[in-house]
Amino acid sequence: MDSIYCADKGRETVATLVDVVVDGSVVGVVVADSVVNEVVAKHDDVSQTCSDTLMDTAHLAEFIHPLDYILTPAQITEVSKKLTVGKGYVSKCFTGFYLSKLVLNSYAKGNNNFELDLEDKPRIWYPGTDVYGEEQPLIVNIEGKVVSAFANVENIIGTIKGDVVIRPGCFAKNSDITIDANHVAYCGDNASGTTFFFKGETEVLSRMGDLSYVDDKKSAHNTFVTDNKYTLQQLIDNVNYGNIIAFYEKEGTKIIRNFCQTK
Repeated sequence: MDSIYCADKGRETVATLVDVVVDGSVVGVVVADSVVNEVVAKHDDVSQTCSDTLMDTAHLAEFIHPLDYILTPAQITEVSKKLTVGKGYVSKCFTGFYLSKLVLNSYAKGNNNFELDLEDKPRIWYPGTDVYGEEQPLIVNIEGKVVSAFANVENIIGTIKGDVVIRPGCFAKNSDITIDANHVAYCGDNASGTTFFFKGETEVLSRMGDLSYVDDKKSAHNTFVTDNKYTLQQLIDNVNYGNIIAFYEKEGTKIIRNFCQTK
């Protein structure tokens, strides 16, 4: 039996390995990661508090800002799988902000390519929110039922995969966001310099790309792109002025309508 070490708040913590034989070869498998369990327990305790009280979302900052755990991308994925989401809107917001802070802490230490697995969870608000890439874009992939993912981000490459995706990329700046969903609503409101790629056939449930809070609407230059002709028509019918609509073909991207010149 061996041990591996991972960083947690500047100290080393141990994850135990056991020898497992696969096709005649010995493979080390992580069976217990103490820091992951600690981070999950911390989340679940606060999430339950949110469920049991009438706490407002404004008070979540006092729990989020002090978080200084430094986890690897693989550990953050495990946390996203293991945590328990409390009941009510505030608890679901807390889960999203909690995971976002873990991602930002890890990225600041040189890590990247994060995967948040929320597939078996109730709908989570704000995962991948308030995160910012620097010289190297921050890469985050999210799978599951989410609301307001990638809100208020900058210089990220994000992917959301789920059945119904609501309010992705609001207030995003200079980012690339891929949406692989059957249904989407209120995408890219008040974003700027961001490309939204819709993968496959997507039903658009609302107007998208509202720029009510963008000062210079003529320079917003958001692009809504798809490789599916049905989705293209959905974009033409629902994307607001101030944005570009484009169709992706094998030989490149063909701009269908340029709405950057507002009325």
